[in-house]
Amino acid sequence: MKKRISTALLFVAITILSACGGFDEESAAKESRASLVEFLNSHGEQEVLLEDSSDVQEVADIVSAEFEPYFTEQYMTAVQEAIIANDGVKSKFMETELFFLEEMYENLNDDPTVGFYNLYTVNSGQVDEENEIVTYELERTESGLGNSGGLVEMVEEDGDWKINSVQ
Repeated sequence: MKKRISTALLFVAITILSACGGFDEESAAKESRASLVEFLNSHGEQEVLLEDSSDVQEVADIVSAEFEPYFTEQYMTAVQEAIIANDGVKSKFMETELFFLEEMYENLNDDPTVGFYNLYTVNSGQVDEENEIVTYELERTESGLGNSGGLVEMVEEDGDWKINSVQ
Protein backbone atom coordinates (compact mmCIF):
# COMPACT_ATOMS: atom_id res chain seq x y z
CA MET A 1 0.00 0.00 0.00
CA LYS A 2 2.79 2.41 0.94
CA LYS A 3 4.54 1.64 -2.33
CA ARG A 4 1.40 2.51 -4.34
CA ILE A 5 0.93 5.79 -2.49
CA SER A 6 4.60 6.69 -2.95
CA THR A 7 4.39 5.89 -6.67
CA ALA A 8 1.20 7.95 -7.03
CA LEU A 9 2.74 10.91 -5.18
CA LEU A 10 5.88 10.69 -7.31
CA PHE A 11 3.74 10.69 -10.48
CA VAL A 12 1.80 13.76 -9.27
CA ALA A 13 5.03 15.58 -8.38
CA ILE A 14 6.58 14.84 -11.79
CA THR A 15 3.41 15.99 -13.56
CA ILE A 16 3.33 19.26 -11.61
CA LEU A 17 7.03 19.95 -12.18
CA SER A 18 6.68 19.21 -15.90
CA ALA A 19 3.84 21.69 -16.23
CA CYS A 20 5.83 24.40 -14.45
CA GLY A 21 8.83 24.09 -16.74
CA GLY A 22 6.88 24.25 -20.02
CA PHE A 23 7.32 26.70 -22.87
CA ASP A 24 5.55 29.99 -22.18
CA GLU A 25 4.52 31.57 -25.52
CA GLU A 26 3.92 35.02 -24.08
CA SER A 27 7.24 35.34 -22.30
CA ALA A 28 9.05 33.74 -25.27
CA ALA A 29 7.62 36.36 -27.62
CA LYS A 30 8.40 39.20 -25.23
CA GLU A 31 11.94 38.09 -24.33
CA SER A 32 12.98 37.09 -27.85
CA ARG A 33 11.76 40.40 -29.30
CA ALA A 34 13.64 42.32 -26.59
CA SER A 35 16.80 40.37 -27.43
CA LEU A 36 16.44 41.05 -31.17
CA VAL A 37 15.84 44.77 -30.56
CA GLU A 38 18.83 44.85 -28.19
CA PHE A 39 20.98 43.35 -30.97
CA LEU A 40 19.78 45.94 -33.48
CA ASN A 41 20.52 48.71 -30.96
CA SER A 42 23.90 47.29 -29.91
CA HIS A 43 25.73 49.69 -32.25
CA GLY A 44 24.96 53.07 -33.73
CA GLU A 45 23.02 53.52 -36.93
CA GLN A 46 25.33 52.31 -39.72
CA GLU A 47 28.29 52.43 -37.32
CA VAL A 48 31.65 51.54 -38.85
CA LEU A 49 32.92 48.24 -37.44
CA LEU A 50 36.06 47.98 -39.54
CA GLU A 51 37.82 50.48 -41.79
CA ASP A 52 38.72 47.94 -44.48
CA SER A 53 36.44 45.18 -45.76
CA SER A 54 39.11 43.42 -47.85
CA ASP A 55 40.39 41.09 -45.10
CA VAL A 56 37.46 38.70 -44.62
CA GLN A 57 39.15 36.94 -41.70
CA GLU A 58 39.38 40.26 -39.87
CA VAL A 59 35.68 40.88 -40.63
CA ALA A 60 34.84 37.41 -39.27
CA ASP A 61 36.89 38.06 -36.12
CA ILE A 62 35.15 41.41 -35.48
CA VAL A 63 31.71 39.84 -35.97
CA SER A 64 32.59 37.03 -33.58
CA ALA A 65 33.86 39.43 -30.92
CA GLU A 66 31.03 41.95 -31.24
CA PHE A 67 27.98 39.72 -31.73
CA GLU A 68 28.66 36.43 -29.93
CA PRO A 69 26.10 37.21 -27.18
CA TYR A 70 23.33 37.62 -29.78
CA PHE A 71 23.96 34.56 -31.99
CA THR A 72 23.55 30.85 -31.34
CA GLU A 73 26.62 28.73 -32.05
CA GLN A 74 24.87 27.41 -35.17
CA TYR A 75 24.16 30.88 -36.54
CA MET A 76 27.64 32.18 -35.70
CA THR A 77 29.09 29.29 -37.71
CA ALA A 78 26.82 30.11 -40.68
CA VAL A 79 27.79 33.80 -40.49
CA GLN A 80 31.53 33.02 -40.29
CA GLU A 81 31.26 30.67 -43.28
CA ALA A 82 29.32 33.25 -45.33
CA ILE A 83 31.91 35.95 -44.59
CA ILE A 84 34.89 33.73 -45.47
CA ALA A 85 33.13 32.49 -48.66
CA ASN A 86 33.02 36.10 -49.89
CA ASP A 87 36.78 36.54 -50.06
CA GLY A 88 37.49 38.46 -53.25
CA VAL A 89 33.83 39.21 -53.96
CA LYS A 90 33.01 42.85 -54.70
CA SER A 91 29.74 43.09 -52.75
CA LYS A 92 30.51 40.93 -49.75
CA PHE A 93 27.45 41.19 -47.55
CA MET A 94 24.45 40.51 -49.78
CA GLU A 95 23.60 37.09 -48.24
CA THR A 96 20.59 36.95 -45.98
CA GLU A 97 22.74 35.63 -43.09
CA LEU A 98 24.70 38.89 -43.20
CA PHE A 99 21.68 41.21 -42.98
CA PHE A 100 23.43 43.25 -40.29
CA LEU A 101 26.59 44.04 -42.30
CA GLU A 102 27.00 46.59 -45.04
CA GLU A 103 29.87 47.81 -47.16
CA MET A 104 29.85 51.59 -46.94
CA TYR A 105 31.65 54.08 -49.16
CA GLU A 106 32.55 57.64 -48.22
CA ASN A 107 32.87 58.19 -51.95
CA LEU A 108 33.20 55.80 -54.88
CA ASN A 109 37.00 56.15 -55.06
CA ASP A 110 37.51 54.98 -51.48
CA ASP A 111 37.82 51.43 -50.25
CA PRO A 112 34.65 50.32 -48.48
CA THR A 113 34.34 50.12 -44.73
CA VAL A 114 32.33 47.48 -42.89
CA GLY A 115 29.27 48.95 -41.24
CA PHE A 116 26.62 47.65 -38.89
CA TYR A 117 23.30 47.87 -40.68
CA ASN A 118 20.40 48.13 -38.27
CA LEU A 119 17.74 50.18 -40.04
CA TYR A 120 14.99 47.60 -39.73
CA THR A 121 11.50 47.43 -38.32
CA VAL A 122 10.83 44.29 -36.28
CA ASN A 123 7.35 43.09 -37.25
CA SER A 124 5.19 40.91 -35.02
CA GLY A 125 6.48 37.46 -34.18
CA GLN A 126 5.19 33.99 -34.92
CA VAL A 127 5.58 31.59 -32.00
CA ASP A 128 6.15 27.91 -32.75
CA GLU A 129 5.38 26.38 -29.36
CA GLU A 130 6.18 22.82 -30.44
CA ASN A 131 9.75 23.69 -31.54
CA GLU A 132 10.19 26.56 -29.04
CA ILE A 133 11.05 29.07 -31.79
CA VAL A 134 9.93 32.64 -32.34
CA THR A 135 10.24 34.06 -35.86
CA TYR A 136 10.21 37.78 -36.71
CA GLU A 137 10.10 39.53 -40.05
CA LEU A 138 12.64 42.32 -40.41
CA GLU A 139 11.69 45.05 -42.84
CA ARG A 140 14.29 47.49 -44.12
CA THR A 141 13.28 51.05 -43.21
CA GLU A 142 15.16 52.76 -46.02
CA SER A 143 15.68 51.92 -49.65
CA GLY A 144 19.04 51.18 -51.15
CA LEU A 145 21.36 48.39 -52.10
CA GLY A 146 21.92 45.60 -49.66
CA ASN A 147 19.76 43.21 -47.79
CA SER A 148 16.05 43.84 -47.67
CA GLY A 149 15.56 42.04 -44.38
CA GLY A 150 14.27 38.55 -43.83
CA LEU A 151 12.78 36.16 -41.36
CA VAL A 152 14.80 35.96 -38.16
CA GLU A 153 14.43 32.80 -36.11
CA MET A 154 15.07 33.20 -32.38
CA VAL A 155 15.70 30.32 -29.97
CA GLU A 156 16.71 30.13 -26.36
CA GLU A 157 20.30 28.98 -25.88
CA ASP A 158 22.02 28.90 -22.49
CA GLY A 159 19.12 30.82 -20.97
CA ASP A 160 19.23 33.71 -23.48
CA TRP A 161 17.20 34.34 -26.63
CA LYS A 162 19.50 34.44 -29.64
CA ILE A 163 19.35 34.63 -33.42
CA ASN A 164 19.47 31.07 -34.77
CA SER A 165 18.91 31.61 -38.47
CA VAL A 166 17.83 34.20 -41.03
CA GLN A 167 16.00 33.43 -44.25
